[in-house]
Amino acid sequence: MKSLSDTSQWSRKARFTLVEVMLVMAFTGVALTAALGLITATMWGEKYIRHRYTAHTIATNRIEQLRSFPYSEITVMAESNTPVDAQGKLDANGEFQRSTVIGSEFRSTRQVTVNVSSTWKESLPPQTVSVVTIIADGTVMNPNE
Repeated sequence: MKSLSDTSQWSRKARFTLVEVMLVMAFTGVALTAALGLITATMWGEKYIRHRYTAHTIATNRIEQLRSFPYSEITVMAESNTPVDAQGKLDANGEFQRSTVIGSEFRSTRQVTVNVSSTWKESLPPQTVSVVTIIADGTVMNPNE
């Protein structure tokens, strides 16, 4: 049979001291702070990538829209800092600004540049995505054919 002194001696060994508890809490706090910083950075990175992807989609859709437009009238599609929404539709309160630059004609072709910019974080300058292509007059036949 165990004596009372054996039981109290065993329970004293199994207890944590206040210093040990404080150290564990400090290590846990440091780990949680680091994890919170990582989560915050990941969220900002996701927002940045989402805005760049959306801007690229808006620019690509605008290029496709220009390709379907009659070549002889393509110059009327030029625009500068037009506010658009995430689908590329005109919106006075849109979070994206789209500019379409139609270059001068050269051998029945025109260089077209679409720039889409967005401010994804207030403290940073706007990020701009540019898509450049050449649109040719489809009615001109190649003389070598």
